Amino acid sequence: MKWNSKATALTVFGIAATLTLAGCSGGASSGGASAGADGGYKIAFVQGVAGDEFYISMQCGIEAEAKAEGATVTTQGPEKFDPTLQKPIVDAVVASKPDALLIAPTDVSAMQAPIAAAEA
Repeated sequence: MKWNSKATALTVFGIAATLTLAGCSGGASSGGASAGADGGYKIAFVQGVAGDEFYISMQCGIEAEAKAEGATVTTQGPEKFDPTLQKPIVDAVVASKPDALLIAPTDVSAMQAPIAAAEA
């Protein structure tokens, strides 16, 4: 896999975003959210399950860091913690060609192929 400066920056951004769990002020939105200015990076976050407090916390951290970096975040997740429900969401998000994709896989084995396809 070849790394360029954009991919490296987005990887570092993704790690920082998931570690930054502060930033949401009580909001518990499980839908899409945006931050930053037009023309910034487009980041997609696919949760393990929509509405779960753990993934909402992750979303809050991602959104806080994205706002600081001028990026836009969209968040989606299946209604149940199920790889057969998560895969079509990942496929649709990949088709939209975000600059970065953060996935909380529901099943490492079942999601391996969709994640590899996203990487390709």
